[in-house]
Amino acid sequence: MKINTNSFVVYSSITCIKRLWQTLYDQNTRFSFYQSYAWNECLEKLQRKQFVRSEKLEYWVFKERVIFPLLFDNELCQIHLLGYADSSDYLSPIFSNEDRELVEEAILSLHQQLSAYQLVFSKISEKSPFCAILEKLHRKLYFEKTSSVCMCVDTQTHTPTFYDSLSKSARNTYRTACNRIKKQGWKCEVSVSFTCLSARKATQLYKLYRLRRQDCDSRAQWYKKLLFFIKRILEISGLYRSHDPLTSYSQLCPVFLAQVHINGELAGFCEGGLSNDGHTLCVSRVATNKTYYHYSPGQILFIRAIDEIKHTVRYFDLTRGNENYKIKLGAKPHYNYIFTIRNFSEVKND
Repeated sequence: MKINTNSFVVYSSITCIKRLWQTLYDQNTRFSFYQSYAWNECLEKLQRKQFVRSEKLEYWVFKERVIFPLLFDNELCQIHLLGYADSSDYLSPIFSNEDRELVEEAILSLHQQLSAYQLVFSKISEKSPFCAILEKLHRKLYFEKTSSVCMCVDTQTHTPTFYDSLSKSARNTYRTACNRIKKQGWKCEVSVSFTCLSARKATQLYKLYRLRRQDCDSRAQWYKKLLFFIKRILEISGLYRSHDPLTSYSQLCPVFLAQVHINGELAGFCEGGLSNDGHTLCVSRVATNKTYYHYSPGQILFIRAIDEIKHTVRYFDLTRGNENYKIKLGAKPHYNYIFTIRNFSEVKND
């Protein structure tokens, strides 16, 4: 369905704008794979299956040059970009490199036409063109900005191997893990691929990821434990479905997959996708098998995988969070922002 509203044309399905989306995506080298048509098509399919009826999904297209995939939360009177509550680590409207001024115009027009809502643009990377555009509008719009940390490894270390670039502590952890495995008489093998996954493989990876999440949640603070058990009850009763676009996406498009097998068993993996320019690999999912926690499978996996790709990929982006294992890998912080643009009624009351 298509609706005209001033300079915007509003669509109810992503399939209506497939060609335009793909054209604009190809024209912006700064986009991550989270902005690709295939990823967002997976997000839409999952969104349609959810039981959250207060949210409405629409695609607002400005002058056939800028696409805003918008989720309307009518209970909170907020508007978000599609993917804000899912596995997307970075979000942005879709536009070409040359249309930044048009994006500014579109944001102002969107704010005026949807004046009853707060516009909440979350997961906006400081490296993205959209972040720079929003910052430029701070004199014209009233907004609040909050930050969260992400971590990224520069693979160009100027050392013979990535291992050689690590701290003494990280190298010791790696050597100790390898020695423990060797002492058991086991083999440790790391494989790296960039291909579409079979349904069986994608499901296997997701199951291990869920087991890892459940293990983390069961050892977390009491309120996280409570949330975990509530989710499990809702899942069993059919009132809640976990969002998992990556399992669907990985069967449609090539994904990066690194796996570590210990004693012939999958001990850990990381999975993700390349940025549009091919220089950055975003790691969307990481999981390890608790049977092998004692052998640091994650550290072995990352160190060997980065060595495999460092000649073709400049940045190994571990995305959101500053967990200790990322710091041990020499990752440096960068930031995601949430821009909350206040509606006209709030501004008027100040």
